[in-house]
Amino acid sequence: MINKLESYILSHVKQPGDFRVGAEFEYHSLNKEFQPITFHGPGGASELLNSFLEGSEWELKTHLENDPLAISHKKGTITLEPGCQIEFSGAPRSSIFELKEDLEFFVRHLKMLTAKSGHLFFAMGVNPLHSAEKMHFLPKPRYKIMNQIFQQTGKLGHWMMRATSSQQVCLDFSSENDLMKKLYLGFCLTPFVRALFSNSPFKSATKGEMICFRNEIWRDTDPQRCGIPETIFSKEATLNDYCKLILSSPAMFQTNLDGKISSANGLSFLELYSAQEMEKWDSKIEEDRFLDHLSQSFIEARIKGFIEFRTPDGQIPRFHYSPIAFYKGIFNSSQAIEETSELLGTYTEDEIQDLLRQVSAKAIHTPLRSYKVLDVVKELLEIASGGLKSQSSGPVTEECFLEPLSEIVFENEYSPADFLLRMYERDCDSNLKKLIKAIEIETLL
Repeated sequence: MINKLESYILSHVKQPGDFRVGAEFEYHSLNKEFQPITFHGPGGASELLNSFLEGSEWELKTHLENDPLAISHKKGTITLEPGCQIEFSGAPRSSIFELKEDLEFFVRHLKMLTAKSGHLFFAMGVNPLHSAEKMHFLPKPRYKIMNQIFQQTGKLGHWMMRATSSQQVCLDFSSENDLMKKLYLGFCLTPFVRALFSNSPFKSATKGEMICFRNEIWRDTDPQRCGIPETIFSKEATLNDYCKLILSSPAMFQTNLDGKISSANGLSFLELYSAQEMEKWDSKIEEDRFLDHLSQSFIEARIKGFIEFRTPDGQIPRFHYSPIAFYKGIFNSSQAIEETSELLGTYTEDEIQDLLRQVSAKAIHTPLRSYKVLDVVKELLEIASGGLKSQSSGPVTEECFLEPLSEIVFENEYSPADFLLRMYERDCDSNLKKLIKAIEIETLL
């Protein structure tokens, strides 16, 4: 079975000229009274997705009885997250400009459909107004099982599910060697990316003690399923090692033959399915089972038919495309990969793990050896910028998507969280509702 998963992953190898980039944007959702929206009822998340389906362009993807949970379009997919956050996953594109067009298409539809209700949608690492206990929980079978497990594995799993939002970036690979090199580099980058894209300085309607509270949430959700896995955090790790780790890890849920979700009772994929049973599966069932299991690992970089980087907090409109530009600039340029590997190669795996534990409070201002994380992220931004420039074939380069972030880092020594706090205090009179209105995704249009 391990070899089957290896083969499935390697069937997605692409030539560099065919590389695509994908992104997932998660948004917190509030009604016009700044209260969490529900799943059922007037103005609920189910009603919102149904309003998308009333047009001819969107199709139902998954549902719970008569309620839609995910809908699809040629431009991407809309999915409801456990706390009724709304996620738009853009279709893989060759450029960030195309991703931007797709996201703006989604935002236009979303704002048109919620114009009367006055719903608010915005991105920030953690919901700034409401604690996890106040968020409505989506009654999706797999979420119920995950919620029960997280109550036993950490103290903040309910926060992760109900009150966080992230921005994820998906990139291609050209070979097993390229894949594993990028996976290792993605792990090495994790604490620096967490600090650079920190954007969660509020907790339960107050300014928090940390400016990357989301990092602390993930650290206390499920240590075995989250973070950087020590067993494969090595330059020598192979795809076989990765597949072995994933398939031998305890599953949270399984999909039965009738399509229903049930608890896996802590059994691994290798224990749930025998080789004889797998022989009866067609390619679609096999792929679905693999993807089901791969999705139950919440490590910072994970492999599907692409590499998914999961570290950045959700970003306000000003920095919306900066995470994509950062990752694409580094990982789609062989020179940028080498420069980044050389820059981070001076840190041991233990230093990287320790740093990830430390960046919650001060982000880019976290002390590192005789300097700060800030000094390293400045170099990383320059490498990413150079990588984007090398990928350009026209007069307008994708560097423009990285420039807003580079500007605040180099000129102000700010992370997005620092920038957000300045907005909150100077422009919004320390009023969180004003801040949310100022950063809602309507400003993308």
